Amino acid sequence: MKEPAPLPVPVAVTPELLRRLFDAMQIFEKLHDGFFTARLFWQSNNSPAHLSVGSVSQMWEYLTSDGVVFARLHQYRNRSGESIGRPDPKYLRLNQVALYTTASR
Repeated sequence: MKEPAPLPVPVAVTPELLRRLFDAMQIFEKLHDGFFTARLFWQSNNSPAHLSVGSVSQMWEYLTSDGVVFARLHQYRNRSGESIGRPDPKYLRLNQVALYTTASR
C-alpha cells in the first residue's frame, strides 16, 4: 500500500512576500499560457459595499496537471466578469511548505 504524501508545513508570511513570489515565479503568466488550471473555489452572493452593484468577491484555486491545489488567491470581478485590480495571493505550496497569509494588502 502506498503511503500518503506528508502534509505540507504551514508557514505564515506577509502579503508582500507572497506577492513577490507569485510575481517571481510568473504564476499569473503561466496560468494564461496553460501551464496550470484554475477553478472558482468561492464567490460572494452580494456585491462588496465598496464596489459597484453586480461586482463579486471570489477565491480561486490553481491546480497542477495532477489536480493538486498549489495556490489560492482572492480577486474582485465586475458585472461583466473583468478583474478589478490585481489578484491577491493567499496561499502558495512549494514542495512540502505551505505559505499563507490571512492579512489583506
